[in-house]
Amino acid sequence: MKKARDLTDVAIRAFIKEAEQLPTEGAEKHRADGKVPGLSVWVRRTSLGTSVRWKYAYRTKTVNRTFGLGSYPGITLQKARERAAAIRDQMGAGIDPREEKRKREAAARQEREAAAKAAVTVGDLFEEFAETRRGSWSRKRDELTEPNRVRLHVLPALGPLPVEKVTPADIAEAIKPSWKDHPETAKKALTMLRKFFVWVTDKGFRENSINPVDTERIELLIGKKGTRAGHHAAMDWRQMPDLFVELSQSTGTAARALIYAILANVRIENAIGLRWGAVDFDKGEVRYLASDMKIKRNGDFTVYLSRQSAAVLKSQAKADAVMGTTAPDGYVFPSQTRNNRPITNSAVESLLKTFCERRGFIDAKETERMKRPAYPTPHGTARASFMTWVEETGRNRTAAERNLHHRTETSIGLAYNRTDYPDERRKLSQEWADYCFSKCITDKKEGKKSGKNGNT
Repeated sequence: MKKARDLTDVAIRAFIKEAEQLPTEGAEKHRADGKVPGLSVWVRRTSLGTSVRWKYAYRTKTVNRTFGLGSYPGITLQKARERAAAIRDQMGAGIDPREEKRKREAAARQEREAAAKAAVTVGDLFEEFAETRRGSWSRKRDELTEPNRVRLHVLPALGPLPVEKVTPADIAEAIKPSWKDHPETAKKALTMLRKFFVWVTDKGFRENSINPVDTERIELLIGKKGTRAGHHAAMDWRQMPDLFVELSQSTGTAARALIYAILANVRIENAIGLRWGAVDFDKGEVRYLASDMKIKRNGDFTVYLSRQSAAVLKSQAKADAVMGTTAPDGYVFPSQTRNNRPITNSAVESLLKTFCERRGFIDAKETERMKRPAYPTPHGTARASFMTWVEETGRNRTAAERNLHHRTETSIGLAYNRTDYPDERRKLSQEWADYCFSKCITDKKEGKKSGKNGNT
């Protein structure tokens, strides 16, 4: 066989020019290098002109193969010869260069995947997980409150950590602030977090199949969680008019939500989860489905609006109109920072605590039990303060229990007594609202007591 001539840069350029005359797109030709057996330069006709590449041909025990060495002139003649020599050395050592390249690429791909997985944090995935849980809660409001427990009490510390590397020690450190003082909150947050780590493992974001949410190990690290022996701190009902002086001077969404919750005697979750479709201004009612309530077996629930609570909702409607959230499925008390979400429990709790700290309002019994100031909570103030007022002023207890969505009858009694006591409840709600607003600014022209958030 005639030996090929040694390639030179001049010869390569002449060969390329000659190959430009190839008749059809996709046609190609090559020229071997006489100096390095198996090395050749290939020219291919393309729609954009010509492409020039180096190839090295070699034979394994069973098949002939070629190995690409790169494009000319990026890979010079000298560099192509060096690469071909390296491949020849590999073959001499019993290494197939194509298999070796495939192994290197697989290792690089695994390294990239591991780096990408290590970069995915708990915070990156939690919102996606929370979205998958929509519709799975027995109560509609739990779609907000359950994820919020994790967002508020766990994610500040755990959110930035790679989900692949989270350990029980990381969980313990994240939950530590609420472990002693808010044990029920911590327990519920960990329940959802445990499900989150099952989900991320099944989705392939975490190879370690051991769930890091391990209560026993958490207790070993930070001690046993606290126990709640008391109640939600509540305000002395005699201080309620003073609180409403403060609230009536605030025009924020959180203040209106708190006023509504107190006047309607609803749990704060029911207040912030309220949607406009449930509000009927013509009837002066707000309608909750049984599925929205904590005790679903007590059935649907109607709030009978006082003049003041209706005024608060109308005032909020004007604010919501600016934000475009007054559609039937829009939240009455929307978040200003999160689209299609209501304000959070913590926003309302923080507002009430600020007022109480400023005025020195505390729950005396809870303060004595806890050995530190126990500031009234929205839940305790909206419900326990109201019920204490009812008892100590001789109001209608049956109507009050219904205003709290309580049923005092036995199951047999409920089968026969199906009245909702609407007249008695409307009267009681109005008396409660009148009392709460009793110290607000007096409008001398109209002879009415008024505040910025409601009129009496």
